Amino acid sequence: MLANISPKARRQHWISRCGVKEAITNTLHKFSYYSHKECKYAADIERDIERTFNSLHNEPRNIERLRSVLNAFAVKNSDVGYTQGLNFIAGHLLLQFPNELAFWILDALANKHQLKGFLKDKMPKLKVALYQLEQLVKAYLPDIHNDLRRKEVSYELFAVQWFLTLFSFDFEPSYLNTCLLYTSDAADE
Repeated sequence: MLANISPKARRQHWISRCGVKEAITNTLHKFSYYSHKECKYAADIERDIERTFNSLHNEPRNIERLRSVLNAFAVKNSDVGYTQGLNFIAGHLLLQFPNELAFWILDALANKHQLKGFLKDKMPKLKVALYQLEQLVKAYLPDIHNDLRRKEVSYELFAVQWFLTLFSFDFEPSYLNTCLLYTSDAADE
């Protein structure tokens, strides 16, 4: 059922869920202000742009779009700046939205939906999420948990990338859209 939701309805859901319209109207500075300010993370952003989705690389304009969203995010969220993984999240958002909306959704994910805890120094929410994942696997998939322990495979080995990119590195955008739409609806129940 969720896979049949139109792209327009998906976009409206993201905009509504993240409170983007309120953020745009209630903010002192606009996207263009943040995207054109000098960013101390410019070299890191530039390096990671090359690692982002191939579908964004088809046009130089898309590379510039990704650069401007990441720069704006790093400037506005100076307590986080730029960290690896943001390029994949922003890239996914840019496949769905114009620059300004992608920026405000990314900002809402960081500030309203606690993504910052995964990105800040020492990544406190990442440690909690890894622990929770391990406990869930241990409780519901004990054979897999025991096999991982026996082979000395740490959850960090595979799950850090999942959490730091909100799964956008490992899943196709259409599949990820369906999952995120479903999980955000489930959170309301």
